[in-house]
Amino acid sequence: MAKKITFEESLGVEPEEFTLPIIRGYDDALVVYIPDKSSNTITIPELATVIDGYTFDLKDLKEVFEEEYGSGFEYPDNVGTDYIEKIVIHKNLKYIENYAFSGLKNLKTIEVDKENPYFRGGDTLFETREYEGDYISFLWCSSEKTGDYEVASWIDSIGPKAFLNSKLDSVTLGEKIDYIWEDAFENCPNLVIKAPEGSYAIEYAKENGLKFEEITY
Repeated sequence: MAKKITFEESLGVEPEEFTLPIIRGYDDALVVYIPDKSSNTITIPELATVIDGYTFDLKDLKEVFEEEYGSGFEYPDNVGTDYIEKIVIHKNLKYIENYAFSGLKNLKTIEVDKENPYFRGGDTLFETREYEGDYISFLWCSSEKTGDYEVASWIDSIGPKAFLNSKLDSVTLGEKIDYIWEDAFENCPNLVIKAPEGSYAIEYAKENGLKFEEITY
């Protein structure tokens, strides 16, 4: 079994000794997760209550390894994230930073333990309660999801790249939405945003050149 770098250990391995997955944490946050190609699933370690931004992004993390190994560092051939289709989240995870799933371009499912009070998963991922005064956010939608989708009524923000490359025909946003990241609907040329007349979501669609439809309840 491959050695896992725990939250208490430094990375401390030479490039030719890469044993995967490499997992690094800081306090209770998962900050580095480098998988191998033997599985299409990543299971978040139970020690982690936070997933940091860019945790799985090999391009971004390369800078981390270059600091330790030198500017000539290259990943071994058995490193890769393109095949990752599923993430499993345990019941104690509390917070997911912006861009946490950056680099996982083929992610299809995020499975959340049914006892987790903060998140609800599947082919979408969104928060179910406020965390330390933050927005209650919609975080991610599988790019394979099709048809029409209505965001839960308690959501008040749409996170960065939440609908990246979406194949949805439309997304319905409620009047409670009062913040949407600029890149939330990146590369969604055919998607229509449906929202109440005069709402923040409609103004966002207008300002960002997105298709929209004003609705009444």
